[in-house]
Amino acid sequence: MRPPGYHIFAMIDYTKRLLQLVKTLSPVDRQNRLMATPDRELALAMMYMDEPDRKKFLSVVSIAKRRRIEDELRLESHLSIRYEHFRRAMEAVMVRLYHSATSVGDAASPGSSNGRPAPLRSYLRPRRDRRVG
Repeated sequence: MRPPGYHIFAMIDYTKRLLQLVKTLSPVDRQNRLMATPDRELALAMMYMDEPDRKKFLSVVSIAKRRRIEDELRLESHLSIRYEHFRRAMEAVMVRLYHSATSVGDAASPGSSNGRPAPLRSYLRPRRDRRVG
């Protein structure tokens, strides 16, 4: 059994690893990979980043993408997001960036046939209002 608070430490560790990986990329590669990554995945991956790190991380993307990611972050702040969703989004972002950093396009993640991670299933679920009567 894992100790209480284990997930928060794992999330912070993932965030540090992501920031280190981003630093290894050339500015052009960084911008291209971040722009190609879905907004929701980036927002989930940035959920536990400090504000200065977020600003630096988003400084290379377009203003429109930055606004969309900030909207997703505001939405996420009102949700209870399970660790599994955070972990899968973080891994998907890191796989995209890692393949860019190492120039390895043929090492695919599970569920992928083109070297890209399998699409992340949304953590947002539609809600049906229960009708009374």
